[in-house]
Amino acid sequence: MDKKKLFLICLFTGFLGGHYFAINKYKRGILYLFTAGLLGFGWFYDLIRIAMSGDFAMVIEEKERLARKQKEKIMIQKKLEQEKINEYQKEGVPYCPRCHSTHLTAQKKGFGVGKAATGALLIGPYGLLAGGIGSRKIELTCLNCGYRFKIGEKR
Repeated sequence: MDKKKLFLICLFTGFLGGHYFAINKYKRGILYLFTAGLLGFGWFYDLIRIAMSGDFAMVIEEKERLARKQKEKIMIQKKLEQEKINEYQKEGVPYCPRCHSTHLTAQKKGFGVGKAATGALLIGPYGLLAGGIGSRKIELTCLNCGYRFKIGEKR
């Protein structure tokens, strides 16, 4: 569409999304229709863009194309990440539930002095055994992100 025609359409009907309807961008046109041109700010911004740009419709198309390309790239990354996780699960490789790294360190929890002291105060000498509660549990720490978790724990 001609730049002058589009500018005039935007000037007189832009707050109702007329310029977007004219270039077949109906979703954005409806958005402008129900929000009065994004409260007038979007309409004013579009007037300036049309006046300054060579081809407003082409600029909008290029922006949407780049957004679609970025979305596709993210979807591919998610798919590859899921394939990697499935491979780890199939092979039985432990991985961090947060960042999916396999760089982990394991440590066994030891005798808890705080638990033992509390148990001794509440129950007496047998309460000292409370310090051993959970001492056999193994805790993993991801060396990549620092997340601590127990074996088999999901995020």
